[in-house]
Amino acid sequence: MSDKVWSADEESFCHTSLVDLLDSDDSIIEGSTVWCGDADKPSASELIDADDVIELLASRAADVGGEWAEDYPDVTKEAKGELEALLWSWVEKHCKPEFWSVTNAEKYVVTADDLPDCSAQTVTCSGDGSG
Repeated sequence: MSDKVWSADEESFCHTSLVDLLDSDDSIIEGSTVWCGDADKPSASELIDADDVIELLASRAADVGGEWAEDYPDVTKEAKGELEALLWSWVEKHCKPEFWSVTNAEKYVVTADDLPDCSAQTVTCSGDGSG
């Protein structure tokens, strides 16, 4: 399941809640249009797999050993599966993606109920008539 993300401009979906978006942008008022979409974070398997590492090993082996490294590495299906599990676990532990693509973006019209309750806030007069 995807997390929801919010944007004031339909481009930068960097807010993880409507409250976060409203807190960051004072220009959003009742009736303003904002956007909400699904944040689709990539899985480790979308970023790397065993084939990536095996192909790199083969390429470097060819650079070092030339034709003598033609069949290197000869990896079993089980070994490939073990490498993938290791890679994916490492990515999840050490560099889990904190970026996303956005799908299913929809317009959302801000209502008075969405806006922070200003009646509970204390307003201090500056003494110059500006508030």
